[in-house]
Amino acid sequence: SYHTTLLEHCRCCLGAERPSDQYRYMCFACDYSTPNGSHMKRHISRHTGEKPYECNMCPYKTNQSDHLKNHIRTHTGEKPFGCSQCDFRSSSKQGLYYHSRTTGHPLNGPPFIEDDPLQ
Repeated sequence: SYHTTLLEHCRCCLGAERPSDQYRYMCFACDYSTPNGSHMKRHISRHTGEKPYECNMCPYKTNQSDHLKNHIRTHTGEKPFGCSQCDFRSSSKQGLYYHSRTTGHPLNGPPFIEDDPLQ
């Protein structure tokens, strides 16, 4: 496919100067580099506009599967991430982290996750 070919080009291009040997992938359009092919594939989609993950309930599209999982929760009302200090619940880890920062409630270890069917 086009994107596989583009990813291979980002890995093999001899015209790109790499910051070190560990940075195997260099972006064709900007200075971004990474040792991880999946990170480069996600990054390339920023330049190409590709959004392969689509919601089946509305027109929402994204280039990251985790973003789609969080979005689907807006339709289902699911809030698997809960604060250990109060009854606050969130549909995303980011929401729980924001709650912790704004309330001062500490996060004891990873956020509490209860029956997350989207994982």
